[in-house]
Amino acid sequence: MPTKADFEAAAEKLRTAAQQVGDLTAAAEGAGASDILRGGSLGRQVPERISAAAVSAQSCKSSILDVEAICLERAGLIADYEQQLAVYDVAYSRYQSQMYQYWRDYDSWYYSGGEMPHPGSPPWAPPKPTPPPSWADVRLP
Repeated sequence: MPTKADFEAAAEKLRTAAQQVGDLTAAAEGAGASDILRGGSLGRQVPERISAAAVSAQSCKSSILDVEAICLERAGLIADYEQQLAVYDVAYSRYQSQMYQYWRDYDSWYYSGGEMPHPGSPPWAPPKPTPPPSWADVRLP
């Protein structure tokens, strides 16, 4: 399963590929084929084919950028979950300390024969964050 870093790396590669498609299209269109190949069927066909290839390349570039956006969205979902887990870990650690103190207070109350005040209800454990979809691989430090 891909990690946040995997999605970010893929997005960067896709962004670079889309830029290269754009650069190649601009280079082919800027070559001035119609000025070099004046007249005749070749003079008409080459610019038409370059134009058709440019349209096709723009469609390809758009698809590449769509996939890049998906990769960035998925990296963001994993990053959000990792942050929620970090907050949860702090809250759970605090809960464990509170629970330890609760049981100490409870034992003191129990063994005092009710002479000490009752410690009340035990603390509630914090809820675990909802994990991301199964395609995500979360790596915590």
